Amino acid sequence: MGAVLPVLFALLAAFSNALATVLQRRAALRVPQSQGLRPSLLLDLLRQPVWLAGMLAVVVAGLGQAAALATGPLALVQPLFVLELPLALLLASLMAGDRLPPGLWAAVAGVVAGLGIALAAASRAGRTSTSPWSAGCRCSPPAPGRRS
Repeated sequence: MGAVLPVLFALLAAFSNALATVLQRRAALRVPQSQGLRPSLLLDLLRQPVWLAGMLAVVVAGLGQAAALATGPLALVQPLFVLELPLALLLASLMAGDRLPPGLWAAVAGVVAGLGIALAAASRAGRTSTSPWSAGCRCSPPAPGRRS
């Protein structure tokens, strides 16, 4: 169970950040837009339960990130935080009742596939003494007195 807990915490953080993004955007669209940035904007947002739920999701995301980083290696948990973007797209489309266009589905698939490839490559590279990307390449000069 060494990698399961940090992965779960990282996924919770990514989901919470995505949810916070969607909720806060939704709340911001409900406040008056006429005056732009103004001091009363914060008061308007504080009266929006959706915005407060978004702020709570930010707190949960921060705690999830801290727990993921405290229980797992940075190389494992940090890439999982990238899932926030596709999750935000999916949550926004679900909350709006809209379907994602095929181009956005392709983008989501690309992010997830790229993440999987990066994690798989990092996993294999961690088990060998040399990186698969540097095979056949000498990354440091030969030791003094040795010929290459």
